[in-house]
Amino acid sequence: MAQRTLSLKKTVATLCTVALLSVSALPAASFSIKEEREVGEKLVYEVRQVFPLLEDPDISQYITSLGDDVLSVAGVQYFKYHFYVIKSSQFNAFSAPSGMIFFYSGLITQMESEDELVAVLAHEIGHSVKRHIASGQKEGACSTGAALALAILGLAVGGNAAPALMTGALATGQTVNLHYSRIHEQEADSLAYHWLRKMKRNPQAEVQMLGIMRRIARYRSEQLPQYLLTHPNPEERMNTVESFIDSDGIPADTRVIDNFAFLRFKYRILVLTEDPDTLRNYFSNSLSGRDATEQTRTMAKYGLARLACEEMNFDNALKLIDEVIKVYPQASILKVDKGVILIEAGKLNEALPLLEQAHHDDAANLYTSWSLGRLYQQLGRVQDALHCYKEVQSVNPEYPKLLFEMGQIEAGQGNTGVANYYLASSQLYEGNIKMAKESLNRALDGSSMSREFKHKCFELQEKIHDLEKD
Repeated sequence: MAQRTLSLKKTVATLCTVALLSVSALPAASFSIKEEREVGEKLVYEVRQVFPLLEDPDISQYITSLGDDVLSVAGVQYFKYHFYVIKSSQFNAFSAPSGMIFFYSGLITQMESEDELVAVLAHEIGHSVKRHIASGQKEGACSTGAALALAILGLAVGGNAAPALMTGALATGQTVNLHYSRIHEQEADSLAYHWLRKMKRNPQAEVQMLGIMRRIARYRSEQLPQYLLTHPNPEERMNTVESFIDSDGIPADTRVIDNFAFLRFKYRILVLTEDPDTLRNYFSNSLSGRDATEQTRTMAKYGLARLACEEMNFDNALKLIDEVIKVYPQASILKVDKGVILIEAGKLNEALPLLEQAHHDDAANLYTSWSLGRLYQQLGRVQDALHCYKEVQSVNPEYPKLLFEMGQIEAGQGNTGVANYYLASSQLYEGNIKMAKESLNRALDGSSMSREFKHKCFELQEKIHDLEKD
């Protein structure tokens, strides 16, 4: 009987794989590529008005690097993908047209490994690659990109705000199909599974995440999270992926992932989003747990160090981060973390050699450049600060805190036009279009400004105009 069951699973897995992978990567859609890009741009702006985004460079660079890893095996894409972390306790993630992938912090905090995060990333990228939202729209279902963006946002927000957003988006009384169908979920799951294998990651992580979804579905049946409403049937989906694994087995060359980077990412998010007392108990339990590994205990100390810094208990924060550094002496990012604690403690001269050495060791790390730039700015070395900030800007040009600080430096040097340009950009990417327009008008009304920045002002003006259309 066991052999017969395994044979049946293998047959199902083979048929599913052939059926799903034979579908073209980019099915015909009612929305064109250009229209999808328009929807994506409008949606990001709408999201910024509703949610705070966690855009610290180490957070955004880490999740982007994992997304890029998936894209490296996914083939040629029509869009430049962007990955965002939303500050919200909801168990949710969603893939929007034109490669905009949004993760809620509440979903990330339920994960236990980097492979699980990559599995969900791959699933959401699968929806984008297949253009499931765009292909699901009937002709005229949403007459404008702005309407579809609002409809997607309404679904993503859920709760009490959703009906108003959906009503506003669909004022004409037409309908829009934003829920993924069974075949959509199968396609995204199948793509994620095969991409995980190509990346030499453990496909069992996909089963583990579906198991978390199933558990939440069982225990929160009265008020299901949006992710379970838009990504249905975790039980059935888990069985399908398990049949793939039963058929193929776990490859012998599957990578064993060190979860240091993931746990640092997760605990950074926890400290930025969760109640301090709850977190203190969480980290303390991780330290004292009977089955806790050395990594579990060490990273719990990391979480406590960041929590102590947030609570301005700098002596304890420094003591704990030093204990973590002893275990991971080669992790230069921890020296940046220590430098940040020293900056917050007002010990600027102690932070300087740490951050400069970390920048020398890894100039591509945006968190290092951002932290060193902040330090240089406080020390009055504004040109050095601008140099570091431009390193971050070249990769993450929409980071509001960065643009604000660049504007502060330019204002301090008397460059009011450029300062107002940066301020307008910061306000726009915080979701405040009215204030952005006012600052941009001040920039254009100002006196001397280089041709380069005048051109940037006009580009920003055009972007604002496009966002306000419809």
